[in-house]
Amino acid sequence: MAKVSWKEKYRGKCSSMLIDPFFEGNYFDEYSILDGLKPEVGELRQNEYIRYCALLLDPYSPYVREYPDLKKRREVISLDIKYMGHTSTDFEVKMLLKVYRNNDWTLYCSEQNTFYEFVERVNKPIELDEGADPEKQMKAVLLKDKYLESLNKISEHLDSRFKKIFSFDEELMDTAKKVAITPEMVAKGHTF
Repeated sequence: MAKVSWKEKYRGKCSSMLIDPFFEGNYFDEYSILDGLKPEVGELRQNEYIRYCALLLDPYSPYVREYPDLKKRREVISLDIKYMGHTSTDFEVKMLLKVYRNNDWTLYCSEQNTFYEFVERVNKPIELDEGADPEKQMKAVLLKDKYLESLNKISEHLDSRFKKIFSFDEELMDTAKKVAITPEMVAKGHTF
């Protein structure tokens, strides 16, 4: 039995994808969302690598549904589209943050900012006048306790969102930490 090519298998199943993997041309000319992103895989392989990344990272890729594990998806896509060139986790992280998970990343950065604001509030000592009303003291302590509870919830949520953005892939998460795009950089309109 002859193996069905990926193009035959997935034709018509990629219409919701942000970047069309069937496109035959220069992706950088066709998709303005790629402005400022250039993979370092050699000039001749850039379009192939964008196709690979689209099939790998786009949440609407049929490969994502069929192969939820990113490592397995990498292997299958490489074989299916016959891409054996250089891959770059740095570029994949940038694609996720700018193209596919931009809203999630912006929300993550906002939550991270909120976390740091709460940390500043918790670290301020409770300043009450000598002989202050015990009820007022208790309210101040309870307020600080609420801040600590909120910090704990935000911290857990940040960790969960970060993992989700990078598909729970350790290599992508480690690379993202090295790229170090901070909330401040996002707020200032930092581009890759």
